[in-house]
Amino acid sequence: MTKQQIIILVILPLMTACATAAQRQCQTIVQSNTAAAADAKACTQAVYQSPDFAPLRAHVPPDIRAATLDQMTDTATVIPEEITALKATHAQISECRTRYIQTLITTTPSLAVIFTDDFTKADTTLIELIQEKFHGENTLMLVKHGMPNCKKRL
Repeated sequence: MTKQQIIILVILPLMTACATAAQRQCQTIVQSNTAAAADAKACTQAVYQSPDFAPLRAHVPPDIRAATLDQMTDTATVIPEEITALKATHAQISECRTRYIQTLITTTPSLAVIFTDDFTKADTTLIELIQEKFHGENTLMLVKHGMPNCKKRL
């Protein structure tokens, strides 16, 4: 083997192991978004487990995608104790969302717009629930059916 071939064999793996600037930027975005999503999940779980949220747990699962059949078919109107719980925990949930959106604004602004829109729609549903605009409808399912729209836009 010639000296030139040895140099190529040594340098070639080093060159192929180096990530491009775009690859490094992509890795940074993925890591930031993954960390932000984990933070948002932990934040919302803390609210879910809080004493203020207790009256709502029978109607709202920790992950809306895992709702039980009873939860998905529940058409009971919201009672004053549940409205109090919604109002008591809304600011905390909003803080979780805000932190998540702030990360997305810096890493992937297009995703920030999509999630902001979906969070606004969820808040509108919540307001209508509190104002008792839903009669005989399952609010959880109204929220759950809005989720695929978010996924389609992603």
